[in-house]
Amino acid sequence: MKKVVSLLLAILLILGSGSVFAADMDLFNKVKLDGSRDYTFDEFVGKDDAFSYVADHMIEYVIEHNGLYYNVQDVQDYLDANPEASFIDAINSLAGKDVPKPAPAPDALEVVSVSAINLRQVEVKFNTAVDKTTAQTITNYGGLSITPNGAVLQSDNKTVILNLGATLVQYQDYPITIVNVKSADGKVMQAYNTTIKPVDTTIPTLVSVTPLGSATLELTFSEPIQNLATVGNYKIDNVVHTSTATASAFDTKVTLVLPADLVPGEHKVAVFADGTLDLRDYANLLVPAKELKFTVEEDTALPQVSSIEVLSQTKVKVTFSKPMNITNANIGDFYWNTTGMASDVAKPANAQKKIDANTFEITFTTNPLPAGEVHFFVKDVRDFNGNPIAGNVATNRYSEKVTVTADAAPTVTGVKAKTDTTIEVTFSTDMKQASAQTASKYVVKDGEGKTVNLTGAPSYNTTTKVVTLTLATAMSGTKDYTVT
Repeated sequence: MKKVVSLLLAILLILGSGSVFAADMDLFNKVKLDGSRDYTFDEFVGKDDAFSYVADHMIEYVIEHNGLYYNVQDVQDYLDANPEASFIDAINSLAGKDVPKPAPAPDALEVVSVSAINLRQVEVKFNTAVDKTTAQTITNYGGLSITPNGAVLQSDNKTVILNLGATLVQYQDYPITIVNVKSADGKVMQAYNTTIKPVDTTIPTLVSVTPLGSATLELTFSEPIQNLATVGNYKIDNVVHTSTATASAFDTKVTLVLPADLVPGEHKVAVFADGTLDLRDYANLLVPAKELKFTVEEDTALPQVSSIEVLSQTKVKVTFSKPMNITNANIGDFYWNTTGMASDVAKPANAQKKIDANTFEITFTTNPLPAGEVHFFVKDVRDFNGNPIAGNVATNRYSEKVTVTADAAPTVTGVKAKTDTTIEVTFSTDMKQASAQTASKYVVKDGEGKTVNLTGAPSYNTTTKVVTLTLATAMSGTKDYTVT
C-alpha cells in the first residue's frame, strides 16, 4: 500500500476518529471518472475499497487540512524523497491551495420567460445554454395560432427569437407550448406552456448601416418593418434613393442597390418621413427620420471561402471572408463531384438562401450529396465590388474535400388535429415536396377502423416541415383517429 495511505490509517489508529484530523481530512476526487467519488476521512479509513481506490488513483485526489488542500500525489512524492518525514512534515512543506468547492449540479433546462417583443417577434429565454439545433427547430414552439417561420438562437446561447409569419394582435392572448429543446449537454426540457399578450408601444428605429460594396448598403432596424422595400423612404447623400430596395427574410434589414458606385470616403444615409409611404413597424408606429454616416473604401481584395459545413445530404453552409453578391442566378456556381475535377460540373445546386451577408445555405434537392467524401466546388461568385472569389484549383474556382454523413431516416414527430377537418403531420426533417404532397401516402382511420377520405392534395410547408391533410368529412369529438 502507498505510504501516504498507510500514514493516514496510522493517524486514525493513534489519534482516534474524533481527532482534529478526522474533522477536516476529507479527500476530494478532481477527475470525477466513473467509479470515483469523494470520501470523508471516516469513510476513507473505514472502507477497504475506499483506501484501495485512493491508493491506486492518487493522482486524482486532493486532501483537505486546516482549510487548504494538497495533492495526494505531492504528499506521496515528498514522503518518498524524505523517508524519515511525517505526514505533517509533508503538509508543512507543501503549498496548500483553497479547498475546491464541489461543482453545483447543472440546472435542469427551464424556460425563464416568453414575451412578444413586438408584433412579429417572440422572445424565449432559457435558464442555461441550449443546443442550437433543437433551439432553432421551429416545430418545438407550438400552440401559437401564428406559426413561426424562423427561430434564431442569440449570442448568449440562452435566448431564442421566434420570427412570425403574420402579425399578432395587440392585447390578445396567445397560448404557446415549448417542447423538445435540449440543453447544451443534451438534456431535454420538460414541456412548457404559457400565454403571451403582445403590447407594442416601442418606437422602431434605424440602428446601423453597413456598406456591402461601393454601390450596395445594408440598413438594420430595431424590429421588423412593414414596407422596407419602398425605395422612396431613403436618402443617400441627401438624394432620394430611387433604385432597388430588398427586405430581408424577417423584415429587420433592407439592402439598397445604388444606381452608381459611391466614391471612396464618407457618405450619409437617411430614412425620412414625408407623410406618404413612410416606414412603419407592424404596430403601425412610424420610424422617425434619422441620418447615419458610413465610409466607402476602395476594395480590390478577392473574397475567400472561410468555411464549408455539410448540414445534411441536401444542405451545405458556405461562409465567405466578406459580404457576397450571390443570388439565385448563382446556384450553378455551387456543385460537387467525386472525381475532384474542376470541370466536372454535373451536380449543381438547386437553391441558395442568405443567412447573413457572408453566409449562404446551398440546397441540393435534385443532386443530394452521397455519404462519404466528396469534392465541393464554388466558382466565379463575386463580392459587391465585383471582385471574384479567390481560387485554389483554378482561376476563381475553389474546392474543398468534405465528409458527408448519411441523413437519418425521416420520422413523424407529431400529429394533431388543427380543426375538425384538418390534421397536421410534422416530420423530423425536410421532405421532398412532391412526395410529402402525395395523398396516397397517408391513411386516416376513425376509432372503428373505417378509412376517412382526404379531399384535395395535402399541403406541405418546407419551413415548418408540416403536412396539412384536409378530410372529406369532419371528425367526431368522441372518436380517436389514427394517421399512417
